[in-house]
Amino acid sequence: MWVLRRSGSLENGPSQSIIALTLLMALTSSFFTGVIGVHAIFGAFMAGLICPHEGGFAIKVTEKIEDLVSALFLPLYFALSGLSTNLGLLDTGITWAYVIGVISVAFFAKFIGCTIAARLNGLVWRESMTIGSLMSCKGLVELIVLNIGLQARILSQRTVTISRLLRL
Repeated sequence: MWVLRRSGSLENGPSQSIIALTLLMALTSSFFTGVIGVHAIFGAFMAGLICPHEGGFAIKVTEKIEDLVSALFLPLYFALSGLSTNLGLLDTGITWAYVIGVISVAFFAKFIGCTIAARLNGLVWRESMTIGSLMSCKGLVELIVLNIGLQARILSQRTVTISRLLRL
């Protein structure tokens, strides 16, 4: 906080050096949580929590680094997940039937549930189905949880492969 006040980053927005310091803090925190046996993502999350939110500092930092994260780090994370997915583990027709069944049930349950909920809240059918479709999209958080489960040996490679296909 003292550094931010002294540098004027709270009033004028973060400078390049403050952005670099913030990123260094997140990476260092990630490293040390990894060293103690906790997944590195929790360290970065904690670094984000302790960043000051006064004067919109956290929002300004987010605005400055979101292009870098979206253009570089997220694609790399998804590529890494794809490279570590082994479709060869899905080698039988029964396994593929199971995968298709799980994907179908997951999609339609979420689509129908969200569509009906939106319709009951007064939206027209077209808008309700749009919400149902959008709510059926899968996200990054699910991939992160799957990767943590795989690294901790809680989930098998086959289970993670099926779940990653479900996330598409």
